[in-house]
Amino acid sequence: MGTALFQAEDTGAAVLLRFTCPEFDHDKTQKLKSELAACFEQHAGKSCVADISAVEFMPSPTLGALVEAHLSLKKSDRRFIVAAPNDQIAKLLNHAGLDKLLKICPTTDAALAELQD
Repeated sequence: MGTALFQAEDTGAAVLLRFTCPEFDHDKTQKLKSELAACFEQHAGKSCVADISAVEFMPSPTLGALVEAHLSLKKSDRRFIVAAPNDQIAKLLNHAGLDKLLKICPTTDAALAELQD
């Protein structure tokens, strides 16, 4: 598992995290948590948009990792926005009630625009 699970791009206003892993399991979720923490530290002060359009399978521990990311950034007045989930992942997020906790945008552009408001 030497490859990163997402690519981070500093857009100026935020850090765009383009998830590259189509399916998560326990090991990849643990790696995701550590990669997110390192990214948040590297880009201190910036909000993040997680483009999950490439993700096809996300088990509940990975959903938990997204919640942890949201809560971690919220502590320092930063935002974590989930963008571009496919229909299946969007239904999963809604079914789990995470649409009430996380900001979820249909596209990456919409998520980045949300941070401009």
